[in-house]
Amino acid sequence: MAPRAFAPVRIGMYGTTGDVRTVRCVFGASEVLLEQWPCFSGDGYIHALQSCIDGITGRVPPEAVRAALIAAAQEANIAFTG
Repeated sequence: MAPRAFAPVRIGMYGTTGDVRTVRCVFGASEVLLEQWPCFSGDGYIHALQSCIDGITGRVPPEAVRAALIAAAQEANIAFTG
């Protein structure tokens, strides 16, 4: 795995782009959250975004970013697998 990579998570962005995104790293998580997320609010979203920042700077491991992304998807009722 590349630095800042984690086990893939498939996120169903049906309401925004209509496709399924496979997120494999901290940078991919931040891209999905900033560019394709359907709602830019909520505790889970804010935590996931902060986790991405912390993951980019090395304050938290990539797995913590993955967990935060999954929690944000659950909060927003976005389908995911992985």
